[in-house]
Amino acid sequence: MALYDPYGRPIDANASNQNDSKQGHQGEYANPAKNHAADNTDGPTKSAISDDSSVSTEKSQPDTDDKKRYRLQQWGLFVQAALCIFTAFAFGAAAYYAWIAKEQLEAMTESLNEAHVQNVAQQRALLVFDGDPMSLVNGDIGMRIRNMGHMAATITSYTAAYAQSVTGKPFLYRERRIQPNTMVTPEDPAVIDIKPPVIPHVKVGDRYLFQIDLTVSYKDGFGNTQHVHSCLSLRLPDSMWEKSCMWVNVIDLSKDNPPATSEKQNK
Repeated sequence: MALYDPYGRPIDANASNQNDSKQGHQGEYANPAKNHAADNTDGPTKSAISDDSSVSTEKSQPDTDDKKRYRLQQWGLFVQAALCIFTAFAFGAAAYYAWIAKEQLEAMTESLNEAHVQNVAQQRALLVFDGDPMSLVNGDIGMRIRNMGHMAATITSYTAAYAQSVTGKPFLYRERRIQPNTMVTPEDPAVIDIKPPVIPHVKVGDRYLFQIDLTVSYKDGFGNTQHVHSCLSLRLPDSMWEKSCMWVNVIDLSKDNPPATSEKQNK
C-alpha cells in the first residue's frame, strides 16, 4: 500500500524507517539520563537529590559545632564577668568592714587613752612648792615641796640657777644640778636645801638683782617625768628671800637719747 504526505506526495516506507531510527539515536544522545532510566526500569533509580542532601549535611555539621563553641565561649565570658563583679563586691565589702573596724578601734583606743589620762591625772603624784622660802639652821635657804597627788613621787633632780646684777659690778651667773632621788609621799613633804650665794655690798641708789630659778624634776608614779618651777628673789635691806620673780623695763631719762634696757629687779 502506498503512503502519501499531506501535500499528496508518495512516501517511501524504507526512508521513513531510517529517519525514525536516526531520530531515535539522536534522542538517545540528546538525553542520556532518560535513556539510562529507560534501560534500567527494573532496577532502583538513583537521583542526584540524595547526593546534594549528603553534601549539605556535611556542610551544616561544622556550622553546628561552631555555634556550640561560640555559645560556650559566650557563656564562659559571662561566667568570668560575673565572677569578677562578685569578687570586686567581696573586696569592697571586706575593705568597708576593715574601715569600720579601724574606726571602731581608733575610737576605743582614744577612749582608753582618755580614761588612762584621767586616771593618771587623778592618781599620779603632783608636786607643788608650799609657802615662802625659809631660813634653815645652817644658814641655807629651804623650800618646802608637797605632794598633792595620790601616789608617791621620786625627785630625780633639781637645778638652781643664780643670777646677780649690781650697778657698777660684772654680771654673775651660776647653775648647779643635784640628783637626790628623794621620795615624796602625799603624807610627808620634803625640803629642798639651797646654799645661798655671797651677796655683795649695794649702795643706796644702785640697781640690783639677786635671783634664784629653781626647777625640780620628778617621776609621777606612772613612769612620766614632770617638772615644777619656782623663783626666789632677795629683798633688801632686810636680806630676806621671797618667792617672787618679775621683769621690770627700766628707762633712763637722765641723759639725752637714752637707750632702753631690760633687767630683772625684785619688787
